[in-house]
Amino acid sequence: MLFKIRGIYATALTAALMDEELRPTQASEIIRLRFNLPSEYAPHDVMIIDNNDQQGVRIRGKKEAVEKVLRKIREKFPYAIIWRCFPLLNSIYIGVVKEIRGDCEYLIDLGDCEGILRTTKPLNEGMKVLVCVKRTYYGRPCELSEEITLVGRYARIFLNGRHSVSPHIKDPNRRAELLALAYSLPTGKWGIRWRSSAEHGDLNVMAEEVQKLIEEGNRILKMNLDEGPKLLKEGEEIAYVRFTLPCKLRADEIRNEVVPTVIGHHYIKSNIGNMELVDFSEFLIDKGFDRSRISRTLHEYIRGLHRPQIGQQVRFIHHTLRNETIHLTPGILVEHDKGLYVVKRVFKTSGVHDGLGTKKRPGDYSLTYLMEGAWWLVHEYHREGGEYIGMYCNVNTPIEMWDNKVYYVDLAVDVVKDREGNVKIIDMNELEEARNKEVISEELYNKAVEMANFISESLKEVNSARELAERLSDKCEDIMLTCEM
Repeated sequence: MLFKIRGIYATALTAALMDEELRPTQASEIIRLRFNLPSEYAPHDVMIIDNNDQQGVRIRGKKEAVEKVLRKIREKFPYAIIWRCFPLLNSIYIGVVKEIRGDCEYLIDLGDCEGILRTTKPLNEGMKVLVCVKRTYYGRPCELSEEITLVGRYARIFLNGRHSVSPHIKDPNRRAELLALAYSLPTGKWGIRWRSSAEHGDLNVMAEEVQKLIEEGNRILKMNLDEGPKLLKEGEEIAYVRFTLPCKLRADEIRNEVVPTVIGHHYIKSNIGNMELVDFSEFLIDKGFDRSRISRTLHEYIRGLHRPQIGQQVRFIHHTLRNETIHLTPGILVEHDKGLYVVKRVFKTSGVHDGLGTKKRPGDYSLTYLMEGAWWLVHEYHREGGEYIGMYCNVNTPIEMWDNKVYYVDLAVDVVKDREGNVKIIDMNELEEARNKEVISEELYNKAVEMANFISESLKEVNSARELAERLSDKCEDIMLTCEM
């Protein structure tokens, strides 16, 4: 199977993935040089690119190829978090209208899942419709369309679409050649979208593929819809991988076996960039300078440039195991001492304080304690006048901090202590669900349980969030140390 890869994790993942069954194709020039690869332009079975926020990668391709890549990633990076979207993108179904949700929106039963169809056609409950998956997610209904798409190795065909060429094909002569080929073929009502792999494909082979896709598409259009709900054609799988701080440190070590790599390479590049400083540091390592000393100096310098300042607003980017991002109430940094940050967050709305069950009033505030690399985040809640409400300790992936942003993935399980001193662990069921669905590994599950138990015992012996944070200060990943898996 062939994989195509681009982005800041390309070298580390190429080294981690390559074996007798998986090899790169259409590799960038720098990857070809680093791995001494031949020039190969065969179409890929799976594509790996950075997520938009560069905190991990998106994997898209044939189901069996995606599964193989994910197994390798889980083996090499046990603290990675993986969300596999369902149903597969561009899958074609006979669906059944299950619910009319309003003007032009319908809930469609696909048999193995549900999807949302937006159409101007009037539909009634129980009607059968031919639909295609246009957007797919983890844990929520997909988005459907009546515009059918079929995917090949070189091209995609769209019902009632226009001919076009991937923007990744830059050569104007090749683009013109591909468009000319598309218009020369008897496509009928189908439009052709040439994929990036068509840049080096044989025109006769690609023409033959398109003809087969059109024949299959026409056959599907003529099918009897009475058998729904039913899957007619499986599409491509999409999976999102989140690399936590331990994964990034592990990627540094894998990359270092290929090319000199500063410790913190992926941590820095995924959060703030600073490509030139990282590249220069690695140039010095290549010239014989001590890797640990260069790495620590680089991190201290960059941290000095991007450390939040007293009085500055701090934002909390809280990512969940359901692959949702929540922006918590921001706060003001009121204290920083020996790596421990204290942020005061004042609440403006009513509600309930998580885990404590007490009413939240406008003016209530939290003193939130955190450290870079911490597997925990401690909140101490107070009324506007200072009256103590309780403590809530989050178990999360190691905190990453840059400028005024705090980023982590919430591992669902939390520990709370109410004003009477009662301590309890909550939301274990959500952590177990993530393990059972293989969103997290057994190793990460065990780490979260271990942390929750340690925090629970510690909470019984301390009287303030500050005491707890100080006791937990050694439960952090050191950015300067390769994490032990």
